[in-house]
Formats: sequence, structure tokens, C-alpha cells
Amino acid sequence: MARRRLVDDLLSAPIVPAAEAETAERARTRRAREKVERIRIMGIAMTMHEFLEDNHVPYDIARHARTGNSTMTARVSHVPGKALAKGVVLKWDGGYMLAVLPASRQVDLGKVGEIVGEKVELASEEEAARLFPDCEEGAVPVFGVPYRIASMLDEDLEMDRDIYFEGGDHRTLVHVTGAGFERLMYGMPRGRISA
Repeated sequence: MARRRLVDDLLSAPIVPAAEAETAERARTRRAREKVERIRIMGIAMTMHEFLEDNHVPYDIARHARTGNSTMTARVSHVPGKALAKGVVLKWDGGYMLAVLPASRQVDLGKVGEIVGEKVELASEEEAARLFPDCEEGAVPVFGVPYRIASMLDEDLEMDRDIYFEGGDHRTLVHVTGAGFERLMYGMPRGRISA
């Protein structure tokens, strides 16, 4: 009886014409952009904020001029490149992995591939944007855990000092202590993955 009702419901459901479906898709996209804009007003992506709060890691937020990459962010913020952590999204094993390294370094795909035992390659900005829906395109977070993405940390990231990272847009810098960052990265595999 329940199966018959399900079939009847499916058959009686209105068919949405393609034009209406496109309009619905535009509305969803608009709502997603509005959500990201609200989050940007707060200064930090909601997922990152919740992750920091859930782990009881105090942090500070500083605004800076809009930048296009982490090296420029370090320069305009007067932060050493080795103290600014950046995330790089890699394709791996049919999915994605987040490599976390100092802004002054580049990810070494060969080294990462040796560690994981498979070929890895850079993901596109569009792919990365889909993984982090509450972040601006190109502003890759350094935390994979709250986004359910495998992560690896570069050994060259010095966690005995203060660490900085982008807050989910290209204008917000988040500061945590080295001990706080260590707590957030607990259990993350580490290796020499940068050049």
C-alpha cells in the first residue's frame, strides 16, 4: 500500500519545465551568493568560525587590502610568508586532498604523490570553490576536517610561532597561536610536501 502511494505521488508530481528549472537554479545561486556575502561581512567563513570555536582556539581577525594570492597577502599584512599558512586543493584517489603549507612555498606534487603512493594533481579553482561553499572563490581554507576533506601538513610550517591564514575571503586574515594551530591540526599527517 505504501509503495503504491509512493508511485502515485511520483506520477502526480508536477513536471517543472526547463525554463522554470533554470530560474530555480538561478535563485539557488543567488541565495548561495547572498549567504557568502553575509559570511564575508562577519569576516570569517562560518565553517571555519565554528571549527575554531568548537576546538576552543582563540583567534584574532584583521582586515587587509584585497589580494589575489597568499604571497601578496603576507606582503600587505606584514606577516612573514613562513608564518602564513595556505591551503592548496589537490585531486587524489578519485577525490580531493588539502595540502597545507607556508605561503612562501609551493606544493611539490611529486613529493605528495610519493607519500600517498599515487599521482596527485592540482584541482581547478572551480572544483575548490565547490568544496568550500562558504568561502570566496580562490580563498581556500587551511582546515580540511570541517569540510570533510583529507589533509596533509607540510613540515616546513613552523608552529612554534604565531600562525596566520585567510578567513574565507581575500580580505580577512585570521591569527592564532602556534599552540592553537597545532591543536587544530592534531592528527593530520605531516611530511615535506613543498619546494
